This record gives sequence, structure tokens and C-alpha cells, in this order.
Amino acid sequence: MNDSYLYDLCHGKKWNRVREFLDSYSNNKDKKLEQVVRYQGFQDRTCLHAACCKRPPADIMKSLLDIGGKELVMMMTTSWKNTALHIACDNGASLNVVKTLIKIGGKELVVAKTDNGYTALHYLCRNINSHNKANDNKIKFMLQIPGTETILTVKDRYFEKHLLTSLLRREHRMKSRLSSNLAASIMIQQIPTMMLPTSY
Repeated sequence: MNDSYLYDLCHGKKWNRVREFLDSYSNNKDKKLEQVVRYQGFQDRTCLHAACCKRPPADIMKSLLDIGGKELVMMMTTSWKNTALHIACDNGASLNVVKTLIKIGGKELVVAKTDNGYTALHYLCRNINSHNKANDNKIKFMLQIPGTETILTVKDRYFEKHLLTSLLRREHRMKSRLSSNLAASIMIQQIPTMMLPTSY
């Protein structure tokens, strides 16, 4: 069995087979399970990246993280420098998945940038119209991590377009479910120097 087997299972959302594989492999130290979990496939994605693309169950995440450790979350990035958190936020992973990753990586993971200078929060905001209201809770949670407010102090046209504009254009639908502490309120009230885009 080659090293890409687990990666392929995660990419294909074969969660039951992933569980079976990890259970059987964990009892055989000679097979170097850690090496298999850290295998990098398409665009240097690991099994964790592949799983985060597919909205993984909590137990799968826990197993991969228990084996791969902090290095799997923080150091192993794609060819575009995407962390597992970037991938999770870009693909609609649950709030629990986001919390699990941040619990390991902390502020450093939240503020980590891709080659293009984007944080995971940018990715969340880019998809604010394509995912459900759980996105709002993920944004709120990430902005509550001490030190992450620095993301908001940078004048960033991408951020303006994909967060401020999106939130404002949907204000009439969001008022009923957004708390006063959500991203729109925070940025509108606390960062008056950020210029809203004049065109969409």
C-alpha cells in the first residue's frame, strides 16, 4: 500500500475507510503512520488539507491531528502556502473544525498568509454569500482570538470587497441574525479609516 492511499481516501470522503485504515495502522509502528498522514499530494496538500476540503467528521480531524501534531497544522502548507485553516474556511468546514485547528495553531495560524497575502479570514469572507449563516459565527470566533485584530487594521482592497461590501449589501437579511459584535459592526464602528469600495 503506497503512502498516497490515506490521502486518496480523505480526498474521496471515504470516512469509514479512513477510520478503518487509521485503526489498523495505529497498531503497527513499523508502517510509520505519521509519514502517511503527512504525505503531500496535489499542490502539496496533506491528508489534513484533503479532509478539510470535504467537511470532515470531528473524529477524523482528531485522529489526523493526534498523529500529525502541530507541525501538520502550522508547517505543512500547500504550494500556495495555504494552511489547513485556509482550506477549511474556503470549503465551508464546520465551526468545530475551525475551532479545533485554531486550538492547536492559535493566533499564529489565524494571521498566517498565503503567497498572495490572504488570511483564512479573507477566505471566509470571500465565501460569505455561498455558505450558510454558520460563516458569521466563524468570523466572530476568529476575530475574538487575541491579537487577530491586526488583520482589520490593514487597508486591504481584497478585504473591503469580500467582507465589508458583502456584509453591507446583505444587511437587510443579516440584521435579524447578526449580533452587534459581528464583523460588520466591529469594522464599521472601530475602523472608520477603511474606505468602502465605490463599485462592485
